[in-house]
Amino acid sequence: MKIQDLKRWLDEELSRIIQDPLQRATERNLCISHYLELPIETLYTDPTYEVPAAQYQKLQEELQERIEKRIPIQYLLGKTSFYRLSLKVTPQVLIPRPETELLVEKGLEICQSHHYQRVLDLGTGSGCIAICLKKFFPVLEVTATEQSQEALVVAQENAQVQQAEIRFLQGNWFEPIGEEKFDLIISNPPYISRADEETLSPEVLNEPKAALFSIGDPLMLYDSLIASAKQHLSPRGSFLFEIGIGQAEKICESARQHGFFTEVYRDYNQLPRIIWGHVTSPKPADQLDETRNQSC
Repeated sequence: MKIQDLKRWLDEELSRIIQDPLQRATERNLCISHYLELPIETLYTDPTYEVPAAQYQKLQEELQERIEKRIPIQYLLGKTSFYRLSLKVTPQVLIPRPETELLVEKGLEICQSHHYQRVLDLGTGSGCIAICLKKFFPVLEVTATEQSQEALVVAQENAQVQQAEIRFLQGNWFEPIGEEKFDLIISNPPYISRADEETLSPEVLNEPKAALFSIGDPLMLYDSLIASAKQHLSPRGSFLFEIGIGQAEKICESARQHGFFTEVYRDYNQLPRIIWGHVTSPKPADQLDETRNQSC
């Protein structure tokens, strides 16, 4: 089979589960690059390239599993791209999203502009947030906690590959850190309610439930995290959390009740997605970029 024929076959197969042409083309190219161990450019520069039978067979088998079980392509490939890094992912960790890249971007801006040194990443999962903060602002001392031992192994492997020195601790949220204090506490906690489970795609539902769904009301989890953050922040410290759709106003109110000023940032779809809570006046946020949309 020639690579141009493989391209057509992949398009036909993936159209069964992916309606968006751009998403389908992206996944098709990822498959070709990974399973054939070729640069994506070959698809366009050498359309008559003959695909080895063994590689085609393996691609067939795994694509069938992808379609029948709706397994995310990142799990089949064993990796994903996040903030310019290639990170290992397994079914034991949440697949990092573009929205979380915005969380990292804001975290880096805040750490640099406020000269922060100590950072705590709660529920690190694959380690994507902690690793990016350390990788792109090496002076930081980064600690990351994670309840799942399986996820922690993945995070440690990613940190080792990226040569990011991070202190990983196993335990639930603030549990492993004792009385320690940090300049920034950052997290992408599980903010989806079980009531919204039926609205999610089969691919998303193949990700770890503990990383997707909050136990009980997600707003109660945020209130608990904010209350605990107050006890673990340095005098000029702050927290930065990713939040779900429709949650900004109530989480801001919770933060205010705990003595925080807040700023909310919108994601690439113009939805409120990041909340920054700090104990000083909101003026420092004026130094950040235009994606700051409101104080609440």
